[in-house]
Amino acid sequence: MPSRILPHPPVLRISAAAVAAVVLALAAPAAFAADEEPSELVMAASRKSVTLDPLHTFTAFESQLFTALYEGLLSADPVTLAPRPGIASSWTVSDDGKTYRFTLRSDTAFSNGDRLRAKDFVDSWLRMIDPAAKAEYSFLFDVIKGVHDWRTGRLKDRGELGFRAISDRVLEVELDRPAAHFLVLLTHIAFVPVHPSLVSAGAPWDDARTLVSDGPFHLASRTADEMVLEKNLRYWDARNVGFDRVRVRFYDDAKAATEDYLAGRVHWSTIGDYDLVTDPDQFEAFPMFSTSYFFFACDAAPWSDARVRRALALLVSWDEVRGEDLIFPTSRLVPSIGGYPEVKGIEERDAAKARSLLAEAGFPGGRGLPKLVISVFGGSAAVEAARAMAATWNLELGLETDIREADGDEYFAGIRRRDFGLAVSTWIGDYADPLTFLQLWLTGSNLNDAGFSDPAFDAAVEEAVGIQDPSRRYRKLADAEQLLLDSAAALPLNHSAVAHLINLTRIDGWYANALDIHPFKFIRFREHRAPSDVALANDR
Repeated sequence: MPSRILPHPPVLRISAAAVAAVVLALAAPAAFAADEEPSELVMAASRKSVTLDPLHTFTAFESQLFTALYEGLLSADPVTLAPRPGIASSWTVSDDGKTYRFTLRSDTAFSNGDRLRAKDFVDSWLRMIDPAAKAEYSFLFDVIKGVHDWRTGRLKDRGELGFRAISDRVLEVELDRPAAHFLVLLTHIAFVPVHPSLVSAGAPWDDARTLVSDGPFHLASRTADEMVLEKNLRYWDARNVGFDRVRVRFYDDAKAATEDYLAGRVHWSTIGDYDLVTDPDQFEAFPMFSTSYFFFACDAAPWSDARVRRALALLVSWDEVRGEDLIFPTSRLVPSIGGYPEVKGIEERDAAKARSLLAEAGFPGGRGLPKLVISVFGGSAAVEAARAMAATWNLELGLETDIREADGDEYFAGIRRRDFGLAVSTWIGDYADPLTFLQLWLTGSNLNDAGFSDPAFDAAVEEAVGIQDPSRRYRKLADAEQLLLDSAAALPLNHSAVAHLINLTRIDGWYANALDIHPFKFIRFREHRAPSDVALANDR
């Protein structure tokens, strides 16, 4: 989500009937509050902390905002998500598939009028991979020559890094080895350019007084209750941006956001009380390239022992945990994608095998296991799943558990403090490739919340990155996923669905896609024209 991206929203619960209603219902136009189309798009979102600095952005909502404020070398097609020209108008690839040369558009500039140069990409990427910065998505750059060693402190010479400005308009990128997913990767929010005045800024700078950006919109104002984005007239494709302003309103209550939407005061809401919505034209629901899963703290004993993790997983009745309340239940981490082999995690209960593994690990019958702290999002479907697992472990082993519910920033703070033995996450793929799910678990990844480390898994993923044949590459990635699932570091629950309050009979350029990213540039209000044989009042 993009990147991109959330990485950890609550497990979404939406009824199958609601999804079916969207698919099957006939269109019925709904009216906004006024007769004339508004000059701005009003969007509703839940109140949460939001950073506009690429260095530490990682939620899906931030990824959505970035489609307005920033643009990288390439951008994602709003329908297919395939890479399309962005700031780069063209590029070439060397015969060995390792060296790319991107030519920047001659008319591209930042929102303050400063020319955007290839050096701005170099400086912005250096900022992202600075070991001291600990940027969440810095590991995505590891495909570029020298970056992994730079991030880990083993390389000190900048001249050995594989990206450089050849001229103001030409950026050269050299990879460690050919990477079939590289162009798709460049659509991610981590690779956008930051204005030179902000690259070395020490204080927070993502407000309207200081933020300079290169996307189709710029930040005009920001308060605790709303954010206003206005068209960036210096954007290279400003003439094709659909409207002049985006107003993002933040809500504490989904019901209030829904009421404003139904009254026509909001045109698109990412939160909703769907019990209030009776017209299926008023919302969109669809599956995502996303998985909700539990994960162990693999860097803390005894949960660092794969035998203990697998034993606990084998005691669970997964048909009950992945029950009727969850849409698209699954045992696999990577959602279905064309050509990717079938992979299965733990699906069946095997108490005898579980007890054997515990005895082998030094905890016969579960004796000696410490209390297991389970962290979950308050009010999410994961709470019930956690209770079911905890009840099983208590009954079978006498294992003491402590289920802790938290929301938003409080939840993430607990993960950072390592105040858990088992936690829950929902990951939306940052780009349409299995690698976006598997790279999280690599040793040293800044998004490896589980603290998982397995040399065999790392080697399988790294080997897959260099394979050019799509089917062979997918098979190797599937091998890596199987290693991860067999170790029970991740316990998948379901592939996620998402819902939005939006009426596509009135709004164009907004498309359902697997990453749930809807670039603001393409969204516009549909034109409603009277038939040619109908006389308009003003014409009489």
